[in-house]
Amino acid sequence: MRIAHPSDRTLPDHADALAARLRPVAADASTHPLVTVLGETASGEPLGLLWWPTPDDAACVPVVAGCGPRLRWWSASPASALHRWLATEDAAGRWHDGDAEDASRVGYRRGAAPAVGLDRYLALAKLDPWDASLARALRHVARGDALAARVAGDRDAARAPEWGAALRTRWAVAVRLGDRDVAREAATAMMGLPLWTFEEDWASIARWSGWREPIDAAPYRRLAMDPTRPAADRAAWWLDVAAAEDAFPSDIRDVLRTCYLDVGLQGFAAFVGGETLP
Repeated sequence: MRIAHPSDRTLPDHADALAARLRPVAADASTHPLVTVLGETASGEPLGLLWWPTPDDAACVPVVAGCGPRLRWWSASPASALHRWLATEDAAGRWHDGDAEDASRVGYRRGAAPAVGLDRYLALAKLDPWDASLARALRHVARGDALAARVAGDRDAARAPEWGAALRTRWAVAVRLGDRDVAREAATAMMGLPLWTFEEDWASIARWSGWREPIDAAPYRRLAMDPTRPAADRAAWWLDVAAAEDAFPSDIRDVLRTCYLDVGLQGFAAFVGGETLP
């Protein structure tokens, strides 16, 4: 399988191995312009590579689920995604030919997940989904262990500081503990991140941050259509518009392509514009 990627980037390790474990699925008009779909799981959930326009680390290519206007974090990289996949399969009693080789490459030892339970293993390996981590942190609060709950919030935020949902645990713990200053700080930080990384309704987060407008596409659209704003920011706001409406404008790829060309990202512009590599 040839995996599409920006011409000025390197395909991350293990992307092919992860794609080989998924069922083929074609990208369509509902596919996020920053995502390369790798395939779908047995349950029909698409997984793909997320290419940040200007990553702090060129090697940062998370694996995301859903692949539509609102993405869900799956793992920090194809390597960690493959690690999570193998642990999940092993815990379910499914171990296949070739798994041992992939496991050795990503640091998974057969039997490790079943030995302690999948949820605990994923938590220890920092591979657990945000909702599982949040639920665990709130159990700490219920037991009166505020320190453990706060540590869980800090842990999630450190795992993916560029992802809105990663800050949700810190915010929710602070709200539950009555720590209004920390809750407001976490909510404000979240509102500075892409709307399409929040993963669920953001109205409560916005209210805590002091946002006074309705949380819909209108304020983002005004910013995206302002020609005096930097092109890269306008591209980001167009993706926020799509997240708010849960649908992409029909010309989203052309609009993003123009924005990224304006800031000199030719390879990335070609990628979001739908051009394929030779």
